[in-house]
Amino acid sequence: TPILGRVHSISHCYDSAAPLRRIDNSQPYILGFFQGTSKPNIKKFLRALISELKRLHPKNWNTSETSGLQFTVSLRCIIADTPMRSYLKRIISCNGYWACERCVQMGIPKRFKEIPLRYLSHCMIHLPDDVEKYKVGVECLSAFVYENFQGYFRHFLASGNLPVEQLRNRLIERSLYLLPTSADGLILNSDESFEIEASKSVAGKSSKNVFIKFIVNRSKTQKKLVFSTFVLGKEYPNNVCMLRNGSIIIVKDIVEFPTGSGTYTLVGVKFRSLENAFVKPYVSSHFKTYLASNVSSIDEWDFTSIQGKMEAIPYKFFATKNIEFPVIDSPRSKQKWFVVPIHHTFQE
Repeated sequence: TPILGRVHSISHCYDSAAPLRRIDNSQPYILGFFQGTSKPNIKKFLRALISELKRLHPKNWNTSETSGLQFTVSLRCIIADTPMRSYLKRIISCNGYWACERCVQMGIPKRFKEIPLRYLSHCMIHLPDDVEKYKVGVECLSAFVYENFQGYFRHFLASGNLPVEQLRNRLIERSLYLLPTSADGLILNSDESFEIEASKSVAGKSSKNVFIKFIVNRSKTQKKLVFSTFVLGKEYPNNVCMLRNGSIIIVKDIVEFPTGSGTYTLVGVKFRSLENAFVKPYVSSHFKTYLASNVSSIDEWDFTSIQGKMEAIPYKFFATKNIEFPVIDSPRSKQKWFVVPIHHTFQE
Protein backbone atom coordinates (compact mmCIF):
# COMPACT_ATOMS: atom_id res chain seq x y z
CA THR A 1 0.00 0.00 0.00
CA PRO A 2 1.69 3.24 -1.10
CA ILE A 3 1.24 6.82 0.09
CA LEU A 4 1.68 9.07 -2.92
CA GLY A 5 2.16 12.83 -3.12
CA ARG A 6 2.00 15.40 -5.88
CA VAL A 7 3.28 18.98 -6.06
CA HIS A 8 0.36 21.33 -6.71
CA SER A 9 2.00 24.76 -6.59
CA ILE A 10 5.01 26.67 -5.27
CA SER A 11 5.77 30.12 -3.91
CA HIS A 12 8.89 31.94 -2.74
CA CYS A 13 7.46 32.33 0.77
CA TYR A 14 4.41 30.86 2.47
CA ASP A 15 3.09 34.33 3.46
CA SER A 16 3.99 35.99 0.16
CA ALA A 17 1.32 38.18 -1.42
CA ALA A 18 2.33 36.93 -4.86
CA PRO A 19 -0.01 34.31 -6.38
CA LEU A 20 0.96 30.65 -6.23
CA ARG A 21 2.61 29.17 -9.31
CA ARG A 22 0.79 25.98 -10.20
CA ILE A 23 2.61 22.97 -11.65
CA ASP A 24 0.02 21.34 -13.86
CA ASN A 25 2.11 18.49 -15.27
CA SER A 26 3.60 17.12 -12.06
CA GLN A 27 3.41 13.37 -11.52
CA PRO A 28 3.01 11.43 -8.25
CA TYR A 29 5.98 10.45 -6.14
CA ILE A 30 6.26 8.01 -3.26
CA LEU A 31 5.97 9.30 0.31
CA GLY A 32 5.54 5.99 2.08
CA PHE A 33 4.98 2.30 1.51
CA PHE A 34 3.43 -0.53 3.53
CA GLN A 35 3.61 -4.25 2.89
CA GLY A 36 1.63 -6.83 4.80
CA THR A 37 -1.04 -9.52 4.69
CA SER A 38 -3.79 -7.22 6.02
CA LYS A 39 -4.63 -3.56 6.27
CA PRO A 40 -2.15 -1.58 8.38
CA ASN A 41 -2.97 0.08 11.66
CA ILE A 42 -3.98 3.52 10.47
CA LYS A 43 -2.12 5.39 13.24
CA LYS A 44 1.14 3.53 12.63
CA PHE A 45 0.64 3.82 8.87
CA LEU A 46 0.43 7.62 8.98
CA ARG A 47 2.68 8.37 11.96
CA ALA A 48 5.92 8.92 10.00
CA LEU A 49 4.15 10.99 7.33
CA ILE A 50 2.43 13.26 9.86
CA SER A 51 5.71 13.73 11.73
CA GLU A 52 7.49 14.71 8.52
CA LEU A 53 4.73 17.13 7.47
CA LYS A 54 4.93 18.82 10.88
CA ARG A 55 8.71 19.16 10.55
CA LEU A 56 8.42 20.68 7.07
CA HIS A 57 5.51 22.98 7.88
CA PRO A 58 6.27 26.68 7.17
CA LYS A 59 5.20 27.65 10.71
CA ASN A 60 7.52 25.20 12.44
CA TRP A 61 9.78 27.50 14.47
CA ASN A 62 11.82 24.70 16.05
CA THR A 63 15.30 25.50 14.73
CA SER A 64 16.65 22.07 15.69
CA GLU A 65 14.19 20.54 13.21
CA THR A 66 14.33 23.17 10.46
CA SER A 67 18.09 23.74 10.30
CA GLY A 68 19.33 23.24 6.74
CA LEU A 69 15.86 23.15 5.14
CA GLN A 70 15.72 24.52 1.59
CA PHE A 71 11.93 24.47 1.32
CA THR A 72 8.78 23.90 3.34
CA VAL A 73 5.68 21.85 2.59
CA SER A 74 2.00 22.61 3.20
CA LEU A 75 -0.65 19.93 2.75
CA ARG A 76 -3.39 21.19 0.46
CA CYS A 77 -5.81 18.27 0.48
CA ILE A 78 -6.00 14.48 0.59
CA ILE A 79 -7.33 12.61 -2.44
CA ALA A 80 -8.43 9.03 -1.85
CA ASP A 81 -10.92 6.58 -3.30
CA THR A 82 -14.01 5.79 -1.27
CA PRO A 83 -12.73 2.65 0.55
CA MET A 84 -9.54 4.40 1.64
CA ARG A 85 -11.42 7.55 2.63
CA SER A 86 -13.69 5.61 4.96
CA TYR A 87 -10.68 3.74 6.34
CA LEU A 88 -8.73 6.95 7.00
CA LYS A 89 -11.66 8.64 8.72
CA ARG A 90 -12.77 5.48 10.56
CA ILE A 91 -16.37 5.92 9.40
CA ILE A 92 -19.05 3.68 7.87
CA SER A 93 -17.73 1.78 4.87
CA CYS A 94 -18.80 2.94 1.43
CA ASN A 95 -21.02 -0.15 1.00
CA GLY A 96 -22.98 0.56 4.20
CA TYR A 97 -26.06 2.67 4.88
CA TRP A 98 -25.63 6.44 5.24
CA ALA A 99 -21.93 6.19 4.37
CA CYS A 100 -21.55 9.75 3.05
CA GLU A 101 -19.53 11.73 5.59
CA ARG A 102 -20.65 15.04 4.11
CA CYS A 103 -24.39 14.72 4.30
CA VAL A 104 -25.92 15.82 7.62
CA GLN A 105 -29.36 14.37 7.04
CA MET A 106 -30.16 10.70 6.64
CA GLY A 107 -31.99 9.91 3.44
CA ILE A 108 -33.62 6.84 2.00
CA PRO A 109 -32.34 4.60 -0.81
CA LYS A 110 -33.54 5.89 -4.18
CA ARG A 111 -33.75 4.58 -7.71
CA PHE A 112 -33.28 6.65 -10.86
CA LYS A 113 -35.08 5.23 -13.88
CA GLU A 114 -35.02 1.77 -12.31
CA ILE A 115 -31.27 2.06 -11.65
CA PRO A 116 -30.19 2.13 -7.96
CA LEU A 117 -28.43 5.30 -6.89
CA ARG A 118 -25.03 4.02 -5.74
CA TYR A 119 -22.67 5.70 -3.29
CA LEU A 120 -20.21 6.65 -6.03
CA SER A 121 -22.97 8.33 -7.98
CA HIS A 122 -24.10 10.15 -4.85
CA CYS A 123 -20.59 11.56 -4.30
CA MET A 124 -20.88 13.45 -7.58
CA ILE A 125 -23.27 15.95 -5.98
CA HIS A 126 -20.45 17.12 -3.69
CA LEU A 127 -17.92 17.60 -6.49
CA PRO A 128 -18.93 21.23 -7.25
CA ASP A 129 -18.23 22.09 -3.61
CA ASP A 130 -14.64 20.84 -3.95
CA VAL A 131 -14.12 22.73 -7.21
CA GLU A 132 -15.30 25.94 -5.54
CA LYS A 133 -13.27 25.38 -2.37
CA TYR A 134 -9.93 24.58 -4.00
CA LYS A 135 -10.36 26.79 -7.11
CA VAL A 136 -9.27 24.02 -9.47
CA GLY A 137 -10.78 21.96 -12.26
CA VAL A 138 -12.38 18.57 -11.75
CA GLU A 139 -9.29 16.85 -13.21
CA CYS A 140 -7.17 18.06 -10.25
CA LEU A 141 -9.49 16.28 -7.81
CA SER A 142 -9.40 12.92 -9.55
CA ALA A 143 -7.60 9.92 -8.07
CA PHE A 144 -6.93 8.54 -11.56
CA VAL A 145 -3.40 9.94 -11.80
CA TYR A 146 -2.51 8.09 -8.58
CA GLU A 147 -4.17 4.84 -9.65
CA ASN A 148 -2.36 5.08 -12.98
CA PHE A 149 0.92 5.32 -11.05
CA GLN A 150 0.52 1.67 -10.01
CA GLY A 151 2.34 0.78 -13.23
CA TYR A 152 5.47 2.19 -11.58
CA PHE A 153 5.48 -0.72 -9.11
CA ARG A 154 4.88 -3.35 -11.77
CA HIS A 155 7.85 -1.97 -13.69
CA PHE A 156 10.33 -1.76 -10.82
CA LEU A 157 9.42 -4.78 -8.71
CA ALA A 158 11.04 -7.81 -10.30
CA SER A 159 9.23 -10.34 -8.08
CA GLY A 160 7.16 -10.70 -4.95
CA ASN A 161 10.26 -11.42 -2.87
CA LEU A 162 11.25 -8.57 -0.52
CA PRO A 163 9.19 -5.89 -2.34
CA VAL A 164 9.92 -3.14 0.20
CA GLU A 165 13.67 -3.66 -0.13
CA GLN A 166 13.41 -3.68 -3.94
CA LEU A 167 11.44 -0.44 -3.96
CA ARG A 168 13.86 1.23 -1.55
CA ASN A 169 16.84 0.29 -3.71
CA ARG A 170 15.17 1.58 -6.89
CA LEU A 171 14.31 4.90 -5.23
CA ILE A 172 17.87 5.36 -3.98
CA GLU A 173 19.23 4.62 -7.46
CA ARG A 174 16.89 7.18 -9.03
CA SER A 175 17.78 9.89 -6.52
CA LEU A 176 21.49 9.33 -7.15
CA TYR A 177 21.61 8.97 -10.92
CA LEU A 178 18.44 10.47 -12.44
CA LEU A 179 18.42 14.11 -13.53
CA PRO A 180 15.72 16.36 -11.99
CA THR A 181 12.64 15.65 -14.07
CA SER A 182 8.88 15.45 -14.00
CA ALA A 183 8.62 12.59 -16.43
CA ASP A 184 7.61 9.97 -13.87
CA GLY A 185 7.78 11.68 -10.53
CA LEU A 186 9.15 15.05 -9.50
CA ILE A 187 12.73 14.80 -8.21
CA LEU A 188 13.45 18.25 -6.78
CA ASN A 189 16.42 18.90 -4.55
CA SER A 190 16.78 22.70 -4.61
CA ASP A 191 14.91 25.97 -5.04
CA GLU A 192 16.36 26.16 -8.55
CA SER A 193 14.70 22.85 -9.45
CA PHE A 194 11.37 24.19 -8.24
CA GLU A 195 11.73 27.29 -10.40
CA ILE A 196 12.61 25.24 -13.47
CA GLU A 197 9.62 22.93 -13.07
CA ALA A 198 7.28 25.88 -12.53
CA SER A 199 8.60 27.56 -15.69
CA LYS A 200 8.17 24.31 -17.63
CA SER A 201 4.57 24.14 -16.48
CA VAL A 202 3.89 27.61 -17.86
CA ALA A 203 5.84 26.92 -21.06
CA GLY A 204 3.94 23.67 -21.58
CA LYS A 205 0.90 25.68 -22.66
CA SER A 206 2.88 26.99 -25.65
CA SER A 207 3.16 25.11 -28.94
CA LYS A 208 6.81 26.18 -29.25
CA ASN A 209 9.94 24.96 -27.50
CA VAL A 210 10.62 27.60 -24.85
CA PHE A 211 14.04 28.36 -23.36
CA ILE A 212 13.92 28.19 -19.55
CA LYS A 213 17.34 28.64 -17.94
CA PHE A 214 21.10 28.41 -18.33
CA ILE A 215 22.73 26.32 -15.60
CA VAL A 216 26.46 26.38 -14.86
CA ASN A 217 28.31 25.11 -11.79
CA ARG A 218 30.99 27.09 -9.97
CA SER A 219 33.91 25.40 -11.71
CA LYS A 220 32.12 25.83 -15.08
CA THR A 221 32.74 22.18 -15.91
CA GLN A 222 29.02 21.56 -16.32
CA LYS A 223 26.88 23.80 -18.50
CA LYS A 224 23.30 23.16 -19.55
CA LEU A 225 20.62 24.94 -21.55
CA VAL A 226 17.22 23.98 -20.14
CA PHE A 227 14.28 24.10 -22.57
CA SER A 228 10.66 23.20 -21.91
CA THR A 229 11.07 19.72 -23.43
CA PHE A 230 14.78 18.88 -23.13
CA VAL A 231 18.16 19.77 -21.64
CA LEU A 232 21.21 20.34 -23.85
CA GLY A 233 24.66 19.98 -22.31
CA LYS A 234 28.26 19.88 -23.53
CA GLU A 235 29.03 16.23 -22.87
CA TYR A 236 27.97 13.11 -24.79
CA PRO A 237 25.24 11.85 -25.07
CA ASN A 238 23.37 15.06 -24.17
CA ASN A 239 25.22 17.40 -26.52
CA VAL A 240 23.85 16.52 -29.98
CA CYS A 241 21.15 18.66 -31.59
CA MET A 242 19.73 19.71 -34.95
CA LEU A 243 19.68 23.33 -36.09
CA ARG A 244 16.86 24.96 -38.03
CA ASN A 245 18.91 24.76 -41.24
CA GLY A 246 19.09 20.95 -40.90
CA SER A 247 22.69 20.75 -39.67
CA ILE A 248 23.49 18.33 -36.85
CA ILE A 249 26.04 19.67 -34.39
CA ILE A 250 27.97 18.38 -31.37
CA VAL A 251 28.19 20.97 -28.59
CA LYS A 252 31.56 21.21 -26.84
CA ASP A 253 30.95 24.39 -24.87
CA ILE A 254 28.21 26.92 -24.11
CA VAL A 255 29.30 30.55 -23.68
CA GLU A 256 27.25 33.49 -22.39
CA PHE A 257 28.54 36.79 -23.73
CA PRO A 258 28.31 39.38 -22.40
CA THR A 259 27.91 37.81 -18.97
CA GLY A 260 24.35 38.18 -17.71
CA SER A 261 23.02 39.15 -21.14
CA GLY A 262 20.98 36.00 -21.68
CA THR A 263 22.67 35.53 -25.07
CA TYR A 264 24.34 32.14 -25.49
CA THR A 265 26.70 30.79 -28.13
CA LEU A 266 27.11 27.10 -28.91
CA VAL A 267 30.74 26.16 -29.59
CA GLY A 268 31.30 22.83 -31.28
CA VAL A 269 31.57 20.85 -34.50
CA LYS A 270 29.03 19.61 -37.04
CA PHE A 271 28.69 16.47 -39.12
CA ARG A 272 29.71 17.24 -42.70
CA SER A 273 28.28 14.02 -44.08
CA LEU A 274 24.61 13.07 -43.54
CA GLU A 275 23.51 9.91 -45.39
CA ASN A 276 20.23 8.02 -45.41
CA ALA A 277 20.35 5.38 -42.72
CA PHE A 278 17.92 3.32 -44.84
CA VAL A 279 15.56 3.82 -47.77
CA LYS A 280 13.00 1.09 -47.10
CA PRO A 281 10.23 1.00 -45.98
CA TYR A 282 10.71 4.77 -46.15
CA VAL A 283 13.55 7.20 -46.75
CA SER A 284 15.05 7.89 -43.33
CA SER A 285 16.10 11.47 -44.09
CA HIS A 286 12.43 12.42 -44.53
CA PHE A 287 12.13 11.83 -40.79
CA LYS A 288 15.44 13.42 -39.72
CA THR A 289 17.22 10.06 -39.33
CA TYR A 290 20.78 9.80 -40.71
CA LEU A 291 24.13 8.08 -40.73
CA ALA A 292 26.41 10.96 -39.75
CA SER A 293 30.20 11.19 -40.04
CA ASN A 294 33.18 13.45 -40.84
CA VAL A 295 33.04 16.23 -38.22
CA SER A 296 34.12 19.76 -39.11
CA SER A 297 36.49 22.12 -37.37
CA ILE A 298 35.35 24.26 -34.43
CA ASP A 299 32.50 26.63 -35.23
CA GLU A 300 29.91 28.74 -33.39
CA TRP A 301 26.10 29.02 -33.53
CA ASP A 302 23.50 31.08 -31.71
CA PHE A 303 21.40 29.03 -29.28
CA THR A 304 18.15 30.31 -30.83
CA SER A 305 18.98 28.31 -33.99
CA ILE A 306 18.35 25.00 -32.16
CA GLN A 307 15.44 23.04 -33.64
CA GLY A 308 15.50 19.95 -31.42
CA LYS A 309 17.63 17.38 -29.62
CA MET A 310 19.12 14.30 -31.31
CA GLU A 311 20.37 10.95 -30.10
CA ALA A 312 23.59 9.56 -31.59
CA ILE A 313 24.61 5.89 -31.40
CA PRO A 314 27.80 4.38 -32.89
CA TYR A 315 26.97 2.53 -36.12
CA LYS A 316 28.24 -1.08 -36.32
CA PHE A 317 30.35 -0.71 -33.22
CA PHE A 318 30.88 -3.63 -30.88
CA ALA A 319 32.57 -2.84 -27.59
CA THR A 320 35.28 -5.17 -26.33
CA LYS A 321 37.94 -4.99 -23.66
CA ASN A 322 40.54 -3.90 -26.22
CA ILE A 323 38.40 -1.35 -28.08
CA GLU A 324 37.37 1.89 -26.40
CA PHE A 325 34.06 3.61 -27.00
CA PRO A 326 34.50 6.06 -29.90
CA VAL A 327 34.74 9.80 -29.29
CA ILE A 328 31.91 11.47 -31.19
CA ASP A 329 33.69 14.77 -31.90
CA SER A 330 37.04 13.32 -32.96
CA PRO A 331 38.10 14.88 -36.33
CA ARG A 332 40.22 11.85 -37.26
CA SER A 333 37.61 9.20 -36.57
CA LYS A 334 35.98 7.36 -39.47
CA GLN A 335 33.25 6.06 -37.20
CA LYS A 336 29.70 6.61 -38.47
CA TRP A 337 26.90 7.52 -36.08
CA PHE A 338 23.25 6.53 -36.30
CA VAL A 339 21.49 9.81 -35.47
CA VAL A 340 17.76 9.97 -34.71
CA PRO A 341 15.53 12.82 -33.49
CA ILE A 342 14.02 12.85 -30.02
CA HIS A 343 10.60 13.61 -31.44
CA HIS A 344 8.93 15.39 -28.52
CA THR A 345 11.68 18.04 -28.61
CA PHE A 346 10.71 19.08 -32.15
CA GLN A 347 7.66 21.21 -31.50
CA GLU A 348 7.68 23.51 -34.52
